[in-house]
Amino acid sequence: NGTKIKTLSTEFLRLSLGLRREFLWTFIVADVLYFYYKLGADFLREFGLLSDLRNHRIIDGLANFVTNCSKSTPSVCHNTISIISHNDEFLKILQE
Repeated sequence: NGTKIKTLSTEFLRLSLGLRREFLWTFIVADVLYFYYKLGADFLREFGLLSDLRNHRIIDGLANFVTNCSKSTPSVCHNTISIISHNDEFLKILQE
C-alpha cells in the first residue's frame, strides 16, 4: 500500500527451519505495531528454498527435504522456526 516503515536496526542471525541445515542471514528490525516473521523472496532464492503455499510447507531444493508449516499463522513455519543468537536483549524483544 506504499506505507513507509521505519527500520531500527539489522541483526545477523542463525535461523533453523527444521530443514537439516541452518541459515545465516541479516534480518531487518522494523518499527511495526504487530510483530511477525517474514521471509522474503531474496532469502528463499539465496538458499534454494521453495514455498509451497497450498500444502503449507517449505521445500529445500538443495537438500531435497520438506518441512511442514502451521496453517494458523501468517508467519512461515510457526512450529519449527528457531532463532539462535547470543544477544539476549534482542531475544527478549522478540518474545514480547
